[in-house]
Amino acid sequence: MKIVPGPVVPKEKRHPELPDEYEELEYLSFEEELIEYSELILPNTPENISRIKEIGLIINNIRYKYINAVPKDISLVFPSSEISKLSVDEQRKTHKFVDNTVEISMIPPRLVRFIPQQYVNALFEKGEIMLSSFNKCKELEDTNKKDELEGHATLKISSDASSMIIESGIGGNPLLLCSSFFQTNPEEVNYDGKYDAGFIIINPNLLIIKIIESLNKQGINVKRVIFGPCHYSDRVIERQEKDLPDFVTGPSTLDFEGLFKYQAQMCGLDIYFEKEIDFEKEKEWRFVFIIDISTEINSILLSIDHPEECCLKYLKKN
Repeated sequence: MKIVPGPVVPKEKRHPELPDEYEELEYLSFEEELIEYSELILPNTPENISRIKEIGLIINNIRYKYINAVPKDISLVFPSSEISKLSVDEQRKTHKFVDNTVEISMIPPRLVRFIPQQYVNALFEKGEIMLSSFNKCKELEDTNKKDELEGHATLKISSDASSMIIESGIGGNPLLLCSSFFQTNPEEVNYDGKYDAGFIIINPNLLIIKIIESLNKQGINVKRVIFGPCHYSDRVIERQEKDLPDFVTGPSTLDFEGLFKYQAQMCGLDIYFEKEIDFEKEKEWRFVFIIDISTEINSILLSIDHPEECCLKYLKKN
Protein backbone atom coordinates (compact mmCIF):
# COMPACT_ATOMS: atom_id res chain seq x y z
CA MET A 1 0.00 0.00 0.00
CA LYS A 2 1.34 3.44 -0.83
CA ILE A 3 0.19 6.85 0.32
CA VAL A 4 -0.45 9.53 -2.29
CA PRO A 5 -0.55 13.13 -1.00
CA GLY A 6 -3.32 15.43 -2.11
CA PRO A 7 -3.03 19.03 -3.36
CA VAL A 8 -1.48 21.70 -1.16
CA VAL A 9 -3.92 23.98 0.64
CA PRO A 10 -3.69 27.62 -0.61
CA LYS A 11 -1.94 30.02 1.76
CA GLU A 12 -5.11 31.95 2.53
CA LYS A 13 -6.84 28.75 3.72
CA ARG A 14 -3.95 27.32 5.75
CA HIS A 15 -4.44 26.47 9.39
CA PRO A 16 -3.19 29.57 11.27
CA GLU A 17 -1.12 27.56 13.78
CA LEU A 18 0.78 25.55 11.15
CA PRO A 19 4.49 26.54 10.98
CA ASP A 20 5.62 28.18 7.74
CA GLU A 21 8.02 25.36 6.88
CA TYR A 22 5.16 22.83 6.73
CA GLU A 23 2.79 22.30 3.83
CA GLU A 24 -0.86 21.59 4.58
CA LEU A 25 -2.45 18.95 2.36
CA GLU A 26 -6.15 18.71 1.59
CA TYR A 27 -6.19 14.92 1.86
CA LEU A 28 -4.16 11.74 1.66
CA SER A 29 -5.28 8.93 -0.59
CA PHE A 30 -4.24 5.30 -0.37
CA GLU A 31 -3.45 3.14 -3.38
CA GLU A 32 -3.79 -0.55 -2.60
CA GLU A 33 -1.40 -3.13 -3.96
CA LEU A 34 -2.81 -5.45 -6.58
CA ILE A 35 -4.58 -8.44 -5.11
CA GLU A 36 -5.27 -11.73 -6.82
CA TYR A 37 -8.77 -13.05 -6.38
CA SER A 38 -10.19 -16.54 -6.79
CA GLU A 39 -13.74 -17.53 -7.52
CA LEU A 40 -15.48 -20.67 -6.28
CA ILE A 41 -18.62 -21.54 -8.26
CA LEU A 42 -21.05 -24.17 -6.98
CA PRO A 43 -24.51 -25.36 -8.06
CA ASN A 44 -27.27 -23.38 -6.35
CA THR A 45 -28.49 -25.89 -3.77
CA PRO A 46 -29.39 -25.35 -0.10
CA GLU A 47 -26.30 -27.31 0.97
CA ASN A 48 -23.97 -25.22 -1.18
CA ILE A 49 -25.58 -21.95 -0.07
CA SER A 50 -24.90 -22.96 3.52
CA ARG A 51 -21.31 -23.91 2.62
CA ILE A 52 -20.71 -20.60 0.80
CA LYS A 53 -21.92 -18.70 3.87
CA GLU A 54 -19.73 -20.86 6.08
CA ILE A 55 -16.66 -20.15 3.95
CA GLY A 56 -17.45 -16.44 4.07
CA LEU A 57 -17.44 -16.53 7.87
CA ILE A 58 -14.22 -18.57 7.94
CA ILE A 59 -12.48 -16.14 5.59
CA ASN A 60 -13.82 -13.18 7.60
CA ASN A 61 -12.30 -10.75 5.12
CA ILE A 62 -14.06 -7.61 3.92
CA ARG A 63 -12.73 -8.29 0.43
CA TYR A 64 -14.82 -11.39 -0.18
CA LYS A 65 -18.06 -11.12 -2.12
CA TYR A 66 -20.99 -13.55 -2.09
CA ILE A 67 -22.59 -13.57 -5.52
CA ASN A 68 -25.79 -15.15 -6.79
CA ALA A 69 -25.41 -13.82 -10.31
CA VAL A 70 -26.68 -16.84 -12.24
CA PRO A 71 -29.90 -18.56 -11.10
CA LYS A 72 -28.37 -22.03 -11.29
CA ASP A 73 -25.03 -21.13 -9.71
CA ILE A 74 -23.69 -19.33 -6.68
CA SER A 75 -20.16 -18.07 -6.28
CA LEU A 76 -17.77 -16.62 -3.75
CA VAL A 77 -14.98 -14.25 -4.80
CA PHE A 78 -12.17 -13.96 -2.27
CA PRO A 79 -8.44 -13.11 -2.07
CA SER A 80 -6.38 -16.02 -3.38
CA SER A 81 -4.29 -15.83 -0.21
CA GLU A 82 -7.28 -17.29 1.64
CA ILE A 83 -7.60 -20.39 -0.57
CA SER A 84 -6.04 -22.63 2.09
CA LYS A 85 -9.24 -22.30 4.13
CA LEU A 86 -11.18 -24.25 1.50
CA SER A 87 -11.28 -28.02 1.28
CA VAL A 88 -8.95 -29.70 -1.22
CA ASP A 89 -11.91 -30.48 -3.49
CA GLU A 90 -13.11 -26.87 -3.35
CA GLN A 91 -9.62 -25.58 -4.10
CA ARG A 92 -9.60 -27.64 -7.30
CA LYS A 93 -12.86 -25.99 -8.37
CA THR A 94 -11.67 -22.41 -7.98
CA HIS A 95 -10.77 -20.43 -11.08
CA LYS A 96 -10.92 -17.03 -12.75
CA PHE A 97 -8.27 -14.91 -11.08
CA VAL A 98 -9.11 -11.23 -11.08
CA ASP A 99 -7.42 -8.19 -9.60
CA ASN A 100 -8.53 -4.81 -8.35
CA THR A 101 -7.25 -2.73 -11.26
CA VAL A 102 -10.80 -2.07 -12.46
CA GLU A 103 -12.29 1.02 -10.88
CA ILE A 104 -15.95 0.63 -9.98
CA SER A 105 -17.90 3.83 -9.35
CA MET A 106 -21.48 4.41 -8.29
CA ILE A 107 -23.34 7.59 -9.09
CA PRO A 108 -24.68 8.79 -5.73
CA PRO A 109 -28.46 9.15 -5.52
CA ARG A 110 -29.90 12.64 -5.54
CA LEU A 111 -32.03 13.03 -2.44
CA VAL A 112 -34.44 15.63 -1.09
CA ARG A 113 -35.55 16.44 2.44
CA PHE A 114 -38.69 18.54 2.88
CA ILE A 115 -38.78 20.72 6.01
CA PRO A 116 -40.27 24.14 6.91
CA GLN A 117 -38.54 27.01 5.12
CA GLN A 118 -37.13 28.55 8.30
CA TYR A 119 -35.09 25.38 8.86
CA VAL A 120 -33.89 25.40 5.26
CA ASN A 121 -32.73 28.99 5.76
CA ALA A 122 -31.03 27.99 9.04
CA LEU A 123 -29.12 25.25 7.21
CA PHE A 124 -27.72 27.52 4.49
CA GLU A 125 -27.22 30.60 6.69
CA LYS A 126 -25.93 28.98 9.90
CA GLY A 127 -25.17 25.39 8.89
CA GLU A 128 -27.82 24.05 11.29
CA ILE A 129 -29.13 20.54 10.65
CA MET A 130 -31.19 18.30 12.92
CA LEU A 131 -30.64 14.58 13.49
CA SER A 132 -33.45 12.55 14.98
CA SER A 133 -33.73 9.02 16.44
CA PHE A 134 -35.87 5.95 16.03
CA ASN A 135 -37.73 6.82 19.22
CA LYS A 136 -38.42 10.34 17.94
CA CYS A 137 -39.99 8.89 14.79
CA LYS A 138 -42.45 6.98 16.98
CA GLU A 139 -43.54 10.19 18.74
CA LEU A 140 -44.15 12.48 15.75
CA GLU A 141 -47.50 14.25 15.84
CA ASP A 142 -47.72 14.33 12.03
CA THR A 143 -49.69 11.18 11.14
CA ASN A 144 -48.16 11.23 7.63
CA LYS A 145 -44.69 10.70 9.11
CA LYS A 146 -45.34 8.99 12.46
CA ASP A 147 -44.34 5.32 12.61
CA GLU A 148 -45.10 3.75 15.99
CA LEU A 149 -43.26 0.55 15.03
CA GLU A 150 -40.11 2.32 13.83
CA GLY A 151 -37.04 0.16 14.48
CA HIS A 152 -39.06 -3.03 15.01
CA ALA A 153 -39.52 -6.05 12.77
CA THR A 154 -40.34 -9.74 12.91
CA LEU A 155 -37.42 -12.03 12.14
CA LYS A 156 -38.58 -15.32 10.61
CA ILE A 157 -35.87 -17.97 10.26
CA SER A 158 -36.80 -21.22 8.54
CA SER A 159 -35.10 -24.51 7.81
CA ASP A 160 -36.36 -27.65 6.16
CA ALA A 161 -37.25 -29.11 9.55
CA SER A 162 -38.46 -26.17 11.65
CA SER A 163 -38.79 -22.41 11.94
CA MET A 164 -38.15 -19.69 14.50
CA ILE A 165 -39.90 -16.32 14.88
CA ILE A 166 -38.24 -13.54 16.90
CA GLU A 167 -39.58 -10.04 17.49
CA SER A 168 -36.58 -7.80 16.81
CA GLY A 169 -35.89 -4.22 17.75
CA ILE A 170 -33.01 -1.77 17.47
CA GLY A 171 -30.89 -1.39 20.58
CA GLY A 172 -28.62 1.48 21.50
CA ASN A 173 -29.32 4.97 20.29
CA PRO A 174 -28.62 5.46 16.58
CA LEU A 175 -29.21 8.93 15.16
CA LEU A 176 -31.08 9.43 11.90
CA LEU A 177 -31.27 11.80 8.99
CA CYS A 178 -34.16 10.89 6.71
CA SER A 179 -34.58 11.96 3.10
CA SER A 180 -36.42 10.81 0.00
CA PHE A 181 -35.31 9.79 -3.46
CA PHE A 182 -35.48 12.88 -5.70
CA GLN A 183 -38.11 12.21 -8.37
CA THR A 184 -38.62 13.97 -11.68
CA ASN A 185 -41.42 15.62 -9.77
CA PRO A 186 -40.05 15.97 -6.22
CA GLU A 187 -43.50 16.93 -4.93
CA GLU A 188 -44.41 13.23 -5.09
CA VAL A 189 -42.56 12.75 -1.78
CA ASN A 190 -43.61 16.05 -0.18
CA TYR A 191 -46.06 14.63 2.35
CA ASP A 192 -49.08 15.65 0.25
CA GLY A 193 -47.56 19.06 -0.45
CA LYS A 194 -47.24 20.05 3.20
CA TYR A 195 -43.88 21.85 2.93
CA ASP A 196 -42.95 24.81 0.74
CA ALA A 197 -39.21 24.21 0.93
CA GLY A 198 -36.49 21.66 1.50
CA PHE A 199 -32.93 20.88 0.52
CA ILE A 200 -31.50 18.56 -2.12
CA ILE A 201 -28.55 16.39 -1.09
CA ILE A 202 -26.27 16.26 -4.13
CA ASN A 203 -23.29 14.66 -2.35
CA PRO A 204 -24.42 12.23 0.40
CA ASN A 205 -20.87 11.09 1.23
CA LEU A 206 -19.65 14.63 1.85
CA LEU A 207 -22.71 15.38 3.99
CA ILE A 208 -21.94 12.28 6.09
CA ILE A 209 -18.36 13.49 6.64
CA LYS A 210 -19.56 16.95 7.69
CA ILE A 211 -22.07 15.46 10.15
CA ILE A 212 -19.43 13.14 11.66
CA GLU A 213 -17.10 16.13 12.14
CA SER A 214 -19.87 18.09 13.86
CA LEU A 215 -20.78 15.18 16.16
CA ASN A 216 -17.12 14.75 17.09
CA LYS A 217 -16.95 18.43 18.05
CA GLN A 218 -19.78 17.77 20.50
CA GLY A 219 -17.87 14.87 22.00
CA ILE A 220 -19.95 12.20 20.26
CA ASN A 221 -17.91 9.45 18.60
CA VAL A 222 -19.48 7.84 15.54
CA LYS A 223 -18.78 4.11 15.36
CA ARG A 224 -20.51 3.36 12.08
CA VAL A 225 -22.63 5.03 9.38
CA ILE A 226 -25.17 3.05 7.36
CA PHE A 227 -26.79 4.71 4.36
CA GLY A 228 -29.37 3.33 1.97
CA PRO A 229 -32.99 3.05 0.84
CA CYS A 230 -35.78 1.76 3.05
CA HIS A 231 -37.53 -1.50 2.25
CA TYR A 232 -41.34 -1.43 2.42
CA SER A 233 -43.12 -4.66 3.35
CA ASP A 234 -45.13 -6.25 6.12
CA ARG A 235 -42.03 -5.67 8.29
CA VAL A 236 -41.01 -9.34 8.24
CA ILE A 237 -37.34 -10.20 7.69
CA GLU A 238 -37.11 -13.73 6.28
CA ARG A 239 -34.00 -15.88 6.45
CA GLN A 240 -33.41 -19.47 5.31
CA GLU A 241 -30.98 -21.74 7.19
CA LYS A 242 -29.97 -25.33 6.66
CA ASP A 243 -30.18 -26.11 10.38
CA LEU A 244 -31.44 -23.88 13.16
CA PRO A 245 -29.05 -23.64 16.13
CA ASP A 246 -30.09 -25.20 19.42
CA PHE A 247 -30.14 -22.50 22.08
CA VAL A 248 -31.74 -24.62 24.77
CA THR A 249 -29.02 -25.59 27.25
CA GLY A 250 -31.28 -27.46 29.64
CA PRO A 251 -34.91 -28.49 30.22
CA SER A 252 -36.01 -24.92 30.99
CA THR A 253 -32.94 -22.75 30.44
CA LEU A 254 -32.58 -20.62 27.35
CA ASP A 255 -29.19 -19.32 26.25
CA PHE A 256 -30.29 -15.70 25.85
CA GLU A 257 -26.80 -14.44 25.06
CA GLY A 258 -26.46 -16.91 22.20
CA LEU A 259 -29.97 -16.09 20.99
CA PHE A 260 -29.32 -12.34 20.98
CA LYS A 261 -26.07 -12.72 19.04
CA TYR A 262 -27.77 -14.98 16.53
CA GLN A 263 -30.70 -12.57 16.23
CA ALA A 264 -28.40 -9.62 15.53
CA GLN A 265 -26.45 -11.66 12.97
CA MET A 266 -29.57 -12.79 11.13
CA CYS A 267 -31.28 -9.39 11.15
CA GLY A 268 -28.23 -7.79 9.63
CA LEU A 269 -28.72 -4.21 8.52
CA ASP A 270 -32.31 -4.83 7.40
CA ILE A 271 -33.65 -3.92 10.83
CA TYR A 272 -32.58 -0.28 10.28
CA PHE A 273 -34.43 0.02 6.97
CA GLU A 274 -37.66 -1.97 7.36
CA LYS A 275 -40.81 0.15 6.99
CA GLU A 276 -44.53 -0.55 6.72
CA ILE A 277 -45.92 -0.73 3.20
CA ASP A 278 -48.20 2.22 4.09
CA PHE A 279 -45.14 4.53 4.02
CA GLU A 280 -43.93 3.40 0.59
CA LYS A 281 -44.83 6.70 -1.09
CA GLU A 282 -42.07 8.39 0.95
CA LYS A 283 -39.35 6.54 -1.04
CA GLU A 284 -37.10 7.11 1.96
CA TRP A 285 -33.30 7.01 1.91
CA ARG A 286 -31.93 6.93 5.42
CA PHE A 287 -28.65 7.93 7.05
CA VAL A 288 -28.05 5.97 10.29
CA PHE A 289 -25.28 7.14 12.63
CA ILE A 290 -24.40 4.56 15.29
CA ILE A 291 -22.75 6.48 18.11
CA ASP A 292 -20.53 5.53 21.03
CA ILE A 293 -22.49 7.04 23.90
CA SER A 294 -24.81 5.50 26.48
CA THR A 295 -27.18 8.47 26.86
CA GLU A 296 -30.38 8.29 24.83
CA ILE A 297 -30.56 11.22 22.39
CA ASN A 298 -34.00 11.87 20.89
CA SER A 299 -32.75 14.63 18.61
CA ILE A 300 -29.70 16.84 18.29
CA LEU A 301 -29.04 20.13 16.50
CA LEU A 302 -25.71 20.24 14.69
CA SER A 303 -23.79 22.94 12.87
CA ILE A 304 -21.96 21.86 9.71
CA ASP A 305 -19.45 23.84 7.67
CA HIS A 306 -20.26 24.97 4.13
CA PRO A 307 -23.51 23.01 3.56
CA GLU A 308 -23.67 24.46 0.02
CA GLU A 309 -20.85 22.06 -0.92
CA CYS A 310 -23.18 19.07 -0.63
CA CYS A 311 -26.72 20.51 -0.58
CA LEU A 312 -28.90 22.80 -2.70
CA LYS A 313 -31.87 24.84 -1.55
CA TYR A 314 -35.22 23.74 -2.93
CA LEU A 315 -38.28 25.97 -3.09
CA LYS A 316 -41.70 24.65 -4.07
CA LYS A 317 -42.88 25.95 -7.41
CA ASN A 318 -46.27 27.67 -7.39
